[in-house]
Amino acid sequence: MNFIAHILASYIIARSLSTDPNMILLGILFGLLPDIDHISHTLRAIRTGRYGTESRSRFHELYGLAISAFAIMILSYLGGNYAVMFFPLLGHYLLDFLTRPTRPFYPYNKTVTHYSLYPKSMKNMILADILFTGGLLIWIIL
Repeated sequence: MNFIAHILASYIIARSLSTDPNMILLGILFGLLPDIDHISHTLRAIRTGRYGTESRSRFHELYGLAISAFAIMILSYLGGNYAVMFFPLLGHYLLDFLTRPTRPFYPYNKTVTHYSLYPKSMKNMILADILFTGGLLIWIIL
């Protein structure tokens, strides 16, 4: 999923869990956290027009979700409502898992999984991204 869609989806999720602007911002940041591994692959993605599965580290797959969930659980135990951090993060993983090729059990298994819920051709993927992102923006506005 594209970066703007991740921001908007994280905002929708965080806003449904909190009215505190600081917590909403924290939710958005956690919703973007898995994409930190894309930074080193950005130039290649600009040249080729897409990120490949190799741009995803173990932290962008179920391994990373499990570690993040455990860390958030520890923080919650210490006090505070950290659901606003967890659910945008989970939303990021779900959006990527359902719309892009992924290696869910990487690094233990490098098998690429794609559920074909999203177009594979670049032209159609860009159109679907625009429509999906626009839908999220309309949801926020309304």
